[in-house]
Amino acid sequence: MAKFFTWIEQTYTEQALVPPRLQTHIRELWLQGASPKELAATFLMPLEWVEEFVRRDTRDTPTH
Repeated sequence: MAKFFTWIEQTYTEQALVPPRLQTHIRELWLQGASPKELAATFLMPLEWVEEFVRRDTRDTPTH
């Protein structure tokens, strides 16, 4: 059986509530060419949060 991904729409009230895995996913999409404005609209969060997630230094963050 093929794997699938289900998107659960959720609004976060604080930046600290955004799960680290989602922050990493947002950064990966940005690295693949998505604009911060597109990401903010897609993930229903302020542009400032997205800009911080995509510019955060992740060299010390484990990927798995």
